[in-house]
Amino acid sequence: MTKKGSTFNTYSEELKLSAVQSYLNGEGSYNMIIERDFELAIKNNVVN
Repeated sequence: MTKKGSTFNTYSEELKLSAVQSYLNGEGSYNMIIERDFELAIKNNVVN
């Protein structure tokens, strides 16, 4: 659940398409591409 006052990042359509193309071209794993292109560190990946 998000906390009150949280802010969210927005990314350009070009950056998102570039990340998808990189993944489809086999240039790395999902997490590696996200960390590289979006400069995000994946802390937890919880799947229910």
